[in-house]
Amino acid sequence: MILMKKLKVVFSVLMAVLLLAACFVPAVSAADEEECKHIFVFTVVTPADGCKDGVGVYKCTRCGDTQGEPVIVAGDGNHDWGPASVAPYPCALATGTHTCLHCGRTEACTIYPTAEHDWQITVTSAPDRCISGTGYKTCAVCGEQTYIVIPGGEHTWEWVIDSPATEYNPGTKHQVCTVCGAVQNMNTKIPADKSSGGFADAILRWIDSIGSFFGNFFAQIRDLFGGIQF
Repeated sequence: MILMKKLKVVFSVLMAVLLLAACFVPAVSAADEEECKHIFVFTVVTPADGCKDGVGVYKCTRCGDTQGEPVIVAGDGNHDWGPASVAPYPCALATGTHTCLHCGRTEACTIYPTAEHDWQITVTSAPDRCISGTGYKTCAVCGEQTYIVIPGGEHTWEWVIDSPATEYNPGTKHQVCTVCGAVQNMNTKIPADKSSGGFADAILRWIDSIGSFFGNFFAQIRDLFGGIQF
């Protein structure tokens, strides 16, 4: 009898536990039992903020499931760059870095000179009259070095006859520097010399005058009859 009473007590406790658990189980509707026909819409999770990128996902408007990996929402790219890193030399072009004050991104940048070079000139060959010299200049601050040409003085020009002029034929000449050999004024004309006053010169001048006379005469005849209609 005692055993039967204990069994009844245990059975009563179990029934009470089952009834209590049933009260907390949510009811399952027919709609929930069906598979969701997803409608995925792009949803921004973290919006972009200026140069800071945001994050978005494709999310189902029915059940809230997401599809695929998160998508980056690009910012406007307008960084607020802070000052560049200090260049090793104020007179030399350099490459450094600067950091965006908004998003913290760091990029390489060009650092432009803020001072002039302190040039020291070294002559390797001195100029000699009109012949230029050479050398190089070195910055005493940054060590940059540049080749230079040191200008010489004025040339000493002398005319050289290429073909001498005759009484009726012009000649040619050019100039040569007697120091360095530079040339200029190539093929400069030398006027023909018609000042000799010889017999041949007189005959040729008479022929020129006759030709000029008849040339003017025939030009007047042509002008005279040019307006007559035959």
